[in-house]
Amino acid sequence: MGKEFPYHYRLEKGSQFKYETPSAKGRNIETFGNASASRTTFANGDELFQIISKDYIDLFSTFELKIESY
Repeated sequence: MGKEFPYHYRLEKGSQFKYETPSAKGRNIETFGNASASRTTFANGDELFQIISKDYIDLFSTFELKIESY
């Protein structure tokens, strides 16, 4: 991936959750393949990489995510 992603979170697909990210202003979103993977780069340089598989959603980030389930 070229950049280290020190934070990894695995969530069950179908679960209800939300998380906070840096400002949406100036962000860039890239999708890979059939949109089962995406990378979001924020204006401050932080990145979030999301991979959706059959059973899980894996989030890799350069910053700590505050994840809330509901």
